Amino acid sequence: VQVCVPPLYWYHDWPKMILFFELWKKHSPTFIIYANSYSKNVGKVLEHYKKKGLVQIVNWPTLQSSEDGEDPNAGIYRLSHSLAHNDCVLRMKGEIGVLLDIDEYIHIPGNATLLDFAKREFGKDGNLGSLLFNHNGLKITPMDGTFDGAAVYVNATGPSKAVFRPEFVKYLSTHWVHTYSRVGKGRKWVPRDEALLLHNRVQFSSDHLKNTIETPIT
Repeated sequence: VQVCVPPLYWYHDWPKMILFFELWKKHSPTFIIYANSYSKNVGKVLEHYKKKGLVQIVNWPTLQSSEDGEDPNAGIYRLSHSLAHNDCVLRMKGEIGVLLDIDEYIHIPGNATLLDFAKREFGKDGNLGSLLFNHNGLKITPMDGTFDGAAVYVNATGPSKAVFRPEFVKYLSTHWVHTYSRVGKGRKWVPRDEALLLHNRVQFSSDHLKNTIETPIT
């Protein structure tokens, strides 16, 4: 399993990055991290996991302004992400690919790994090119250097994320495979009771959330 993380811009939340790597350990992946700019502490975290052979860091610099002062980076945020997504697919050497952000995790109840789960699903249908995982909020408190807190589901809706077979991807969008490289390939939604995308967004950890239902994670 290889996990692509889109470009990090001015990123400084080193505890969340450690949590990301440690929670993903269950699935034994390697990571391709696109980096534009980040703090010194984030750099130390990345180097730590790089030395373990888990992280490949891809430098993703901003573009130079033209002689007349035109800044090509002014509107490149989304374009840059899409370029990184598809560049990552070309770099992948893993059997299974995942595209998500530093605050997202695939949760499969029990002891099954994502590789086991994906291989089983892809083995059922030779025309299956990707799996879509339903979004759920994830609340973890406190999110600081102590890592001493509880994790609960929050019934927050949001976009899905995909697990895919890299050799079948022609064009990768942010939340799904946009175009497959072979005719007839398709996607399947994973039932919520089998697996979930957990999104540890800052707003889900707020103490002022309204109209939400929290459920302990098992």
